[in-house]
Amino acid sequence: MALRKTKVFRNIEMRIQWLGLEPFDWFALGGLMSLLVMFNRHALAANVLVIAFLATYLRIVKRGKPENHSLAVFEFYFLRKSFLSAAAKDPERTALAQGRR
Repeated sequence: MALRKTKVFRNIEMRIQWLGLEPFDWFALGGLMSLLVMFNRHALAANVLVIAFLATYLRIVKRGKPENHSLAVFEFYFLRKSFLSAAAKDPERTALAQGRR
C-alpha cells in the first residue's frame, strides 16, 4: 500500500510575517502612524511615506536576524529588570535600622 502525500502550504514552525515584518513590527509602525496623525493630520501622504520608509528600513535591517529580534531589542532597552547584587545595601533595611518608615 502506497503512502498518500498531501500538499501543505504553510509550515507551522515558520514565523508569522507579512511583507517581511513580524506582528510586533507592524504594531510599532501602527503606533507611530497614530502619533504622526495626531501631531500633523493634514499631511497624511507625508505620514504614510514616513511609515513606508521605516517599514522598508526595518525589512533591510532585520534581514538575517533571528525570530522576534525587534521585540528582544525593545525588551532589552526599555523593559530591563533591575540587577540585584548580594553585596548591595538594602535601602528598606537601612531605613528600618534608622527608625524611618
